[in-house]
Amino acid sequence: MRMETVAYPAETRPRKKEPYAALLHRLSHQSVVKHFDAYADVDWEAAEHRIDPEDPRWELGDDTLADTAWYRALAPGTRARLGLHLIATKMKIGAQFENVLQRGLLEFALQLPNGAPEFRYVYHEVIEEGQHSLMF
Repeated sequence: MRMETVAYPAETRPRKKEPYAALLHRLSHQSVVKHFDAYADVDWEAAEHRIDPEDPRWELGDDTLADTAWYRALAPGTRARLGLHLIATKMKIGAQFENVLQRGLLEFALQLPNGAPEFRYVYHEVIEEGQHSLMF
């Protein structure tokens, strides 16, 4: 991949359709004034966020594994821990998808010309996706 930086003088910069440019501006602005910080905005140490690995709510409900004799023969605490493990695995997969999205957005941003309004918006999106990853 060959990378190059292109700076357009303001008067020769390709014009975007006004609704598109306005949308990018609005979304970028909203990312500045309305944003979420996964560690500042959520009290992860609060009692209601405590995870009890043996909580029966972790047991699998409508799941093919839950329908097996092997699973049903497990002790309730073991079924709960297994369910929690499966949920944590799915969350890890979600974090991996967020990572792919972030890398794609950054790759896209690298190819934008200087001054492109999409650049700022893309970086705001990467920051928001990073906050999602922190929650996973």
